Amino acid sequence: MTNDGGRISVQGTGHVALRPDLARLRLSCLGEHARAAAAFDACSSETAAVIAALAEASISSSDLSTSGIVLSRRHDSDRYFALNSLVVTVRPPERAGEVLAVAVDAGGDALTIDNVAFDVADDAEARSQARQEAVEDARRTAEELAAAAGVRLGRLISLEEGGGQRVTGQPRPARRISARAAAAPVEVGEQQVIVSVNASYEIAEDA
Repeated sequence: MTNDGGRISVQGTGHVALRPDLARLRLSCLGEHARAAAAFDACSSETAAVIAALAEASISSSDLSTSGIVLSRRHDSDRYFALNSLVVTVRPPERAGEVLAVAVDAGGDALTIDNVAFDVADDAEARSQARQEAVEDARRTAEELAAAAGVRLGRLISLEEGGGQRVTGQPRPARRISARAAAAPVEVGEQQVIVSVNASYEIAEDA
């Protein structure tokens, strides 16, 4: 914050808390065999079983996508492994534990849970509110600086938005899970939409 050449320049920040309305699960199915084709077939079979189970659990095809397919030879042996990775969007996010259990039961020891993350489908309204709070925060700070300096704050002469951001919790680490898992306890928590602005005000001539 500076007072430079008859100006007072400040930064303001706005914070708005949001409760996520969806969860994104990143899952992978693994197949391993001495022959590449057999490893690929095993992986494909397990992946198909998981997809079918998710469909039965009311996960629509639009909320299920393939994020990667890998077939590779292990460096430490003559065996091949195949990996098929899926992204599953779950609404509402509180169903994430139930859906994970369904996937684990279908995929068994071939399934890996790579990540569980929560998100908001549309944060436009919250971001707009955070902008307003950021501008008000900047004005409030500028008025405090002017008062402390014994001058009167003049008109706003520049205003620009800084980098907005969404602060979320840490993603869950990847882990292998055995079949017949119970629904995992899930805590959705909150996210913070944070917007910052940079503002400059004139010092009033009659100050």
